Amino acid sequence: LRFKDQPDAEVEVFFPNQLGNLQGSGSGNFLMGMTPTTPFTLSGIFTVTKGYFLFQLKNYLRLPMSLKEGGTISWTGDPVNATISMSAVYKTKVLLKGVVPPGSEHENIRVPVESVIRLNGKLMNPEISFGLNLPNVDENIKSEVFATIDTNNMTTMAEQTFYLMMMEQFKPVINTSLASMDMRGTAF
Repeated sequence: LRFKDQPDAEVEVFFPNQLGNLQGSGSGNFLMGMTPTTPFTLSGIFTVTKGYFLFQLKNYLRLPMSLKEGGTISWTGDPVNATISMSAVYKTKVLLKGVVPPGSEHENIRVPVESVIRLNGKLMNPEISFGLNLPNVDENIKSEVFATIDTNNMTTMAEQTFYLMMMEQFKPVINTSLASMDMRGTAF
């Protein structure tokens, strides 16, 4: 049986381990198969045009996030072995305090921030990664922020993302370089 989804078809996925659920609308082409002697199979790709991810951390946090257009769920036979490639975005506006040098002219500026959660791999046990976007923010400010936050360190990115979502501010980054430390009055 082959069918093509309508452009506004909906899909809903409930993730294990209280990770949350996603609901999206989109389209796709599918091939389903089953005979009395073979198991049910499903092949095809569903592409999201809009939707949300209700991100959940046990009973601590329930946060609706917008799905980015173009994310996919793919099946290649066994429906249980579906794969996902999707991103969800949480938008807020926060002060730059804590991620720009103290006394910076940008310290008390409120900027738009997008916290991004990416879900990739097996649908029922996706790999999760994190990212930050500063949409419509001056390039000099972006450079200052991303010079402070190590975007290649996944632990740092997870901390910043959760801090932004839960506290509505950046997690302060402590500069430990000797050049910024006041060593006067320190006894050795």
